[in-house]
Amino acid sequence: MIATLLTIVFLIAMWVAVLAAPVLQNRGSSNKGGDSIKTFQRQLATLERATPYRSAAPRSEGRSRNTPLAGPVGRRPLTSAQLAAQRRRNTLLVLAGTALASLVGTLTMGGWFLAVHLVADALLVTFVVLMLRTVRMAAEREMKVAFLPHRESGAEPTALLRDVARSRRG
Repeated sequence: MIATLLTIVFLIAMWVAVLAAPVLQNRGSSNKGGDSIKTFQRQLATLERATPYRSAAPRSEGRSRNTPLAGPVGRRPLTSAQLAAQRRRNTLLVLAGTALASLVGTLTMGGWFLAVHLVADALLVTFVVLMLRTVRMAAEREMKVAFLPHRESGAEPTALLRDVARSRRG
């Protein structure tokens, strides 16, 4: 009984620490009547540090919009689709770990862990179903896209459409 109570108190304390840290950090960094441009630059610098890849140009030189972003040495920068897949994979691992940990808690201590385990299982199953649906929709959308040649190839899209219309009639 005491072990279960201590475990629940520990879990609540961990959630409070995880959820309260960003709130306290934002409250402490709020600028009362300060320069809005400096605040914007500070927020932009924070976002740049949070990206998974660094800028190829040093900050002091200034970066133009066309400067490529470099990833870790010898690797290309990740595309948005790759970043989304990485986020999905990380979320799936966290949900699976939570379901496994709550299963172990249910088997060893029982009680409230059964409810936590059922919620974790429901979240995991829902996430997997939605993830599969999203991946299937993306694959279907990719198959339906009609690829037209680039302008550099010299072909005109309207001429291609006329050729397709003629081939359907004939």
